[in-house]
Amino acid sequence: AAPVKVLELPSSGAWDVQVFGQYLYLPGAQNLQIYDLSNPEAPALLGELSEFGYYVIVDGDVAYLSAQGQIKAIDIHDPTRPTMIDRQPTPGLARGVAAENGNVYIADDDGGLYVMQLTDKVYFLPLTFR
Repeated sequence: AAPVKVLELPSSGAWDVQVFGQYLYLPGAQNLQIYDLSNPEAPALLGELSEFGYYVIVDGDVAYLSAQGQIKAIDIHDPTRPTMIDRQPTPGLARGVAAENGNVYIADDDGGLYVMQLTDKVYFLPLTFR
């Protein structure tokens, strides 16, 4: 009935947020930020990667970012040093993203549903596309 703001985190135009375990993933217009939520009253910025992204989803040690016609796989096993694994174009404008067991599902605007798989954490393998 009476929400109260308890915290505000700086971002570069956040579109999405994902909490996975004790970490918060915040994609933005300029970077992906990773925060430690072990003290939820004072989240600590652990790491950043200068990569644009609309939406983010985490599957194990990989964060997937969708961003204007491409999907990006980011290694987050060390949240203080996120690193790019691979990026691949998609036929449309990559928007929503979901992942499970290495399969990545991308809502790709006019491109339809695009499904990819990260193989050996080296590169994307297109499984299907419209």
